[in-house]
Amino acid sequence: MNGKIYPSRRKFLQSCSAASLASLASGAGGKVEAAKTTQTPVSLFDGKTLKGWHSASRVPTAKYPGAKTVGKQHPNYQKALSSKGKWEVVDGAIVGGQDPPGSGIGGWLFTDQKYADFELTVDAKPDWSIDTGIYIRTTELGQGFQILIDHRKQGGIGFVFGKGIGGFLACPYFFSAKFNDQGKPIALQQEKKPLGKFDPIPVNYAAPVETFLKTWKFGDWNRFKVRCEGNYPKITTWINGVKICKFDTATLQAPNYDSEKTAQLLGREGLIGFEVHSGDQNRWATGAVSRWKNIEVREL
Repeated sequence: MNGKIYPSRRKFLQSCSAASLASLASGAGGKVEAAKTTQTPVSLFDGKTLKGWHSASRVPTAKYPGAKTVGKQHPNYQKALSSKGKWEVVDGAIVGGQDPPGSGIGGWLFTDQKYADFELTVDAKPDWSIDTGIYIRTTELGQGFQILIDHRKQGGIGFVFGKGIGGFLACPYFFSAKFNDQGKPIALQQEKKPLGKFDPIPVNYAAPVETFLKTWKFGDWNRFKVRCEGNYPKITTWINGVKICKFDTATLQAPNYDSEKTAQLLGREGLIGFEVHSGDQNRWATGAVSRWKNIEVREL
């Protein structure tokens, strides 16, 4: 590899079409108008089946490109291969959970198709407590950019984590749950630090935590919009119409993150995916699930 990032075939054809339209208009003496490059939103979920999607085991991977390869010698490798998570359609929504419940084994659900520059909209309803997310520019091993939906103690939501591309955490604030007198979780409240040994890195824009807490609907559906564009993607997120995060990976400075090596690993296009995390009750409570519906993508 020479380090250069080449456009996808789709982008090449789009640019050729735009150039052709401009040339025709100019040659005819007419006014040159910019060709429309945006596409009509396309549904990725028919509400009945998992057509267009496939599941995969959540096997351990190297922490970043060029790091020591993680393979069958990893103590959790064979265990991870024993399940892909349980993914099914229930009441018009994709539902994902550990299989069997409480096993500590995670899994992935990926689109069959890859996407480069796009806007994705999806409704999510996570139980408490689970560790999930929306993955973009992702490989079949889950290496890529995670839009956090860590709906658990010391978790972040709407910001970005680098899975297998440096392990960076770009998230300015974190949450735990408020409980009522019966011990039932009823709302989010701010937490001082993240789960694990992370030193969070800054983002280009973050909604104030008070704005997020007013926006998030605990125990209900929340609508996510994710915009991804560029060779080194600029990622913007919204929740229920409120801008939450803007994050430019071209200017990202984080330990073990290399923009060129990451671009070579992920490619110009990648999968879109959802996660069932492996781990204990804090990462994924027994019987807890994530739910997804109204999934659409508009290519840019």
